[in-house]
Amino acid sequence: MKRVLRLLSVIVMLAACHRPTVETMCTSSLQPNLTAIDTLMQSQPDSALTLLLDEQTNEPYYQLLLSEALYKNDYAQANRAELLEAMAYFDSIHCPFLSARAHYMNGVGNYEMDSVVAACEEYMKAIQIMEEHYPEKELVGLKAKYLALAYTKLTVLFSNQYLHEQAIYFGKQALHYYYKYEAEPWHVAWVLNKIGTHYDAMEQVDSASFYYDNAMAVLPDSTGLNYRDISAAKAFLSYRMGKDAATVMEKLKKLYHDSESERERLSRGLMIGEVYYHENNVDSASYYFSMVYDSQDNDQISQILAAQRLQEVFSAENDSLLTNKYTVYLSQQATTGDTKATLHSNLTTLYSGFLINKHDYSNSQVKRAANSFVFVMGIILFLVLLSIAFTRFLWKKQHDKKTFLKEPICQHILDIVNNTAFKAKIDCKIYADKALGKEQLLALRLAADQHYHGFDRKLRSRYPGLTDNDLNHCCLLLLGLEEAAISGLLQKSYTAVCDRNRKLKKVLSIKEDLFDEIRNI
Repeated sequence: MKRVLRLLSVIVMLAACHRPTVETMCTSSLQPNLTAIDTLMQSQPDSALTLLLDEQTNEPYYQLLLSEALYKNDYAQANRAELLEAMAYFDSIHCPFLSARAHYMNGVGNYEMDSVVAACEEYMKAIQIMEEHYPEKELVGLKAKYLALAYTKLTVLFSNQYLHEQAIYFGKQALHYYYKYEAEPWHVAWVLNKIGTHYDAMEQVDSASFYYDNAMAVLPDSTGLNYRDISAAKAFLSYRMGKDAATVMEKLKKLYHDSESERERLSRGLMIGEVYYHENNVDSASYYFSMVYDSQDNDQISQILAAQRLQEVFSAENDSLLTNKYTVYLSQQATTGDTKATLHSNLTTLYSGFLINKHDYSNSQVKRAANSFVFVMGIILFLVLLSIAFTRFLWKKQHDKKTFLKEPICQHILDIVNNTAFKAKIDCKIYADKALGKEQLLALRLAADQHYHGFDRKLRSRYPGLTDNDLNHCCLLLLGLEEAAISGLLQKSYTAVCDRNRKLKKVLSIKEDLFDEIRNI
């Protein structure tokens, strides 16, 4: 075993030594003036665009920077063909960061042409390139910023299609990378609010309230649109949770009068109309719904929601003329249903494939197959890991109760851990929606007791000082979970979890690995 581990260490060091060479090869030939413009563009995109327009060259790096500068200055993508050539070039020379940026910008261009699925594919490709090439510790600074932007694009894209689960997932991934660089607080607040909105739409009010509160907490002041949006969402949520309508209406009307744009005013008006509607004040509700429906400065979804309410109101009043007006409008909007269903299906398929691919690569030690050397090293590493896994399997066969892991509660917990990037240095409240309830912890204890022949009883009899929380912790250790995952699942701080590990080692008189010793009790 020691020889195998020593060989593995050598291989990992060789791979680590090789990686900078690939990075150097794809950046050493870049023109210094373009790299200077690239740096400038992060803070002054208008100045960067001016300098780029003075250059005029077909060099791939130039075309990528021009595409980014046009986008950052709110211009349409005018060099689509050249960008595609640059993207193919960066892909061919295995230059991951520039390749990912090119795919991201291709996604922007596709979205501008209303090619939603193609845009989604390119954003996912950009993420895949970055996350499969760079280890987590290197995804900081500018790299983290681009990943945050790509995940945010996907959040918006799926959010616009009201695909709540997917939007929440991408929002959380975006949030992870926003925390890894000095992101503006309103960017973080926007993502938190977006996640809360989709939990809200799914009637998961506790999670929605949690994200709304966190979004409001990160904002430095209460004067911006973000703050007003979150305040309105919190007020409307509180009404649906049973808060007095008059109090909520006072808040919403203040936000309505504080609106700084017609679009914002209409958004507040739609909420006010909903409250009036549910309070059976149909005249006031109709006033606000009609305002939303008749406005030329509104989004289609809001108009459809307003039309649906107006159709219901006038149908109840037996006003056939107005009922027919809104029925015809809604019928016209429904003609695109097949197209939307196809779009939803395609996006859902892409999402599933993205998760599968992400899972396949999550445990990979070698993420860069830039040339044959890295590929060969990957094969050797795979064989070594297979040997270690087989050796561990033989050892576990003598000591483990494998059927324990097949219990539904165990599978549920392992699925959560496998699909969640639990981090040690993040507030455990971020994972509140992953927390285990009392019934789930009880089910885990019962499963451990069954498969480890009185696990609970044996521990209590040998060590009377153990608490129920200690036993819950021990059961999670039986699943092989690390401290970060236990912290999120039990909603205990990472420090508290580590302290409990030390306590258990002391109480159980364990000097070596706590996980192995617990399984042998």
